Parts: sequence; C-alpha cells; structure tokens
Amino acid sequence: MAVAPTSGPVLYKPLSSDPIEPHQWAGGDTVAAVPAWVANRVHVSSGHLHVPTRSGTLAAAPGDWVYQEPDGQLAVMDNALFHATYEPVKAPDESAPGYVPVIPPREPLVPMAVAAPAKAAPATKAA
Repeated sequence: MAVAPTSGPVLYKPLSSDPIEPHQWAGGDTVAAVPAWVANRVHVSSGHLHVPTRSGTLAAAPGDWVYQEPDGQLAVMDNALFHATYEPVKAPDESAPGYVPVIPPREPLVPMAVAAPAKAAPATKAA
C-alpha cells in the first residue's frame, strides 16, 4: 500500500504509551545515587554513567535520563529530548467517582503435592 504524499511534515508519535520510571543522572563518582534497577547494570567513570543499551554502551552525562524500555533494555536520553518526548503521568484521583484501584497481578497458583493415601493392611482370617 502506497503512502500518499503530503504537503507538510509528517508527525510521528511513540508506538508505545507505556509509562516509564526514569532516573535523571545527577553526576558523581559512584552508582550509590541511582535506583537498584539501574545500579547493578551500569558503572561510573569520569563523572559519567556508562549504560549498556541495545546500541552499545552509552555515557550518560549529568542531566541525562536513564530508563528501562518495556523489553527490559536500558536507554539514555538527553534532558531536552526527554522533556520533548515525555510528560509526567498524573496519579489517579482516588476520591473521584468511579475510581477503581489497580490490583497488581498475583503469583499463579501452584498445585500442592498431595501424599497418596496409605494402603490398608490386608485383613487376617480368624481361626
């Protein structure tokens, strides 16, 4: 299917609207200031946070944002692009009419092992 030409620029939006929980790198010499989901996957050198991404290891400078994509990969985005791409998600108003709390999924039920019933001893004949 051919795409009809347009007279102006074509706008795109992200395919995924999943919210992300980003972390803005403030700089420093240790990963102590980053969340655990980042700290065990990155290292710090010369004040930059070195982040393994699908494009290779990227150095996040102070002010850059690190986030986890829906597939689990880490990504780095500079501050200006981050604010042009994302906006804060407003927390739901729990007092609003019709509010339904989100119940997190629970672990699937696992059947318990059931012991086989003990076999009765054979009856002895009375003499």
